Amino acid sequence: MWDSIKQTCVVCVAGLILLPLTYWAVGNLHAADGADSVPAAFAVSGLGSAFIPFVGCSVLILILTIAGGKLTHRYTGAFILGLGWLLMSNQAPSIDSLIRSAVGQDALGASLYVMLAVEAVAWGLVSLLGVWALHRWAPNQYPNEVAWADKQSLMATGVALVLGCGFCWAFLRTDLKGQTLYGTAAAITLAVMITRMTWPNACGSMLFLAPFGVAVVGYLAAIFMVGPQALEQQLDGTLWPLLRPIPLDYAAGGLLGVSVGIAMARSFAYEDRDSSLTSSRQNPTAPPAPAVKLIRKG
Repeated sequence: MWDSIKQTCVVCVAGLILLPLTYWAVGNLHAADGADSVPAAFAVSGLGSAFIPFVGCSVLILILTIAGGKLTHRYTGAFILGLGWLLMSNQAPSIDSLIRSAVGQDALGASLYVMLAVEAVAWGLVSLLGVWALHRWAPNQYPNEVAWADKQSLMATGVALVLGCGFCWAFLRTDLKGQTLYGTAAAITLAVMITRMTWPNACGSMLFLAPFGVAVVGYLAAIFMVGPQALEQQLDGTLWPLLRPIPLDYAAGGLLGVSVGIAMARSFAYEDRDSSLTSSRQNPTAPPAPAVKLIRKG
């Protein structure tokens, strides 16, 4: 019980620190045309002095991630990292703003989707840096996990990626921020929970690759599924679902989804349960219960 209280307190403190900071840092960014906020942080020119608060906020999120993981467990730290990206993503516009900006610059085509895929990789590298630090320095509440290069871990990661693509396609029905952000988190949570139940001892750190794989697959598939008709599909509501989240939505929803999915799967995976739970099972060495002798009358 104390561990649960401590984890909740650590997450709440991190959120209270990051809430005003992320709103200030991301709010200072402007797109090249002067519009508030940024549709794609790494594709914006002329950031100027606003670049320093943005990077500084990202570094602080990583520091709080490692500190929270050291105080609790590695997946609590990963949840804090996802929470930081979520607060930043709440300040970023939807894919609609990016598409309209690209139309104005005559850049609506394969280059837009490749740029989004590159940005997703960039967010993935930053996020996986935090996950790697947690994997190395933070305690692991699942001591039975196998190595990241184990066949079980690789298979689980691949299946989580495939399931993540399917669930994101099913869940992402609009480009509204709540839909893209929390729909992505729900899709990745369900994908990871099913995967972790199937391979309960797979390395959880490897599963964080899955949401960024979904992002890259979704953006590159848009080259063929959407092409130059992005604005028309956006207006009539038929836009390719995996194109609807911006890269930061995939980063935030992915990290939160993997952390929550692993925690939810723990209830169903006996191999990952604490050893203290085994004490509730019947002792196999205990003497059998005395037999009841039945006496038949007559």
